Amino acid sequence: MNILYIEDDAIPQRVVKRVAAHMGHVVLCATTCAKGYMLAHQPVDLILLDVNLPDDNGLNLAKRLRAEQITTPIVVVTGDLFGCDRDMALAAGCTDFRAKPLLTDDVKALFTQYAVN
Repeated sequence: MNILYIEDDAIPQRVVKRVAAHMGHVVLCATTCAKGYMLAHQPVDLILLDVNLPDDNGLNLAKRLRAEQITTPIVVVTGDLFGCDRDMALAAGCTDFRAKPLLTDDVKALFTQYAVN
């Protein structure tokens, strides 16, 4: 599975990359919405998306991708539980919502849930 992780913090990136490698998945990382937008047009099976990014709000990116008919599952992964909740993420076109921090078992479960057959 090819995963795009749009996250500006290196620590969660390392966790996701480590778990993905162990499970045989590949992770592309972007630290801005602009870079994530470009990479989202590559063949990816899952997009993990932070909300608070240096150049824009991740929910704006999700809306933009959905407006362009990108159907890849988008899972918001955020620690900003006051600025974004499940309802806001779903309204923006996201498939799912997860709160940070994601522990190793959480990441494994997420990858298993969205694994392509």
